[in-house]
Amino acid sequence: MRKSKLRFWGFLAPSLIAFCIVVIIPTCIGFFYSLTNWNGIVGSDIKFVGFQNFIDIFTRDDSFVHAFLFTALFSVCAVVLVNLVGFALALLVTQKFRGATLLRGIFFMPNMIGGLLLGFTWQFIFISIFEAFSKKTGIAAFSGWLSNPETGFIGLLILTVWQMSGYMMIV
Repeated sequence: MRKSKLRFWGFLAPSLIAFCIVVIIPTCIGFFYSLTNWNGIVGSDIKFVGFQNFIDIFTRDDSFVHAFLFTALFSVCAVVLVNLVGFALALLVTQKFRGATLLRGIFFMPNMIGGLLLGFTWQFIFISIFEAFSKKTGIAAFSGWLSNPETGFIGLLILTVWQMSGYMMIV
């Protein structure tokens, strides 16, 4: 039982630490600053005023209430609209009708363009930049990994591993 708890916390710790650094700590710091009259300039005095800032916003500032209500309305409408349009497009793409294949191609074209651009970028890096680096340093190992038939497979393998390691770091 103890080993499973240790494993649980071992797997959870990196995500929990990242979440605390990116979300929890900035939220707490922001809440603390909202209770002061600090102007954000380093070295200036920080005076604790409590909830007076919130009282001033809700009682004295008419534009805040209008902006808050507008933002709330926009958020609700945007979330509902994005989900309805996404659901409708998903239904449309999965239906069988004349021209459905064309519609799917048009619908998925942005995803394909992104992959093509990524491929051209990596091709530029592995051919042009490494070729220039090879000429500048005199290290022949960097020249033409993908364009040379003898090293093309190894270059492609290195490209794939490098790209996948980048994806794994993102995930």
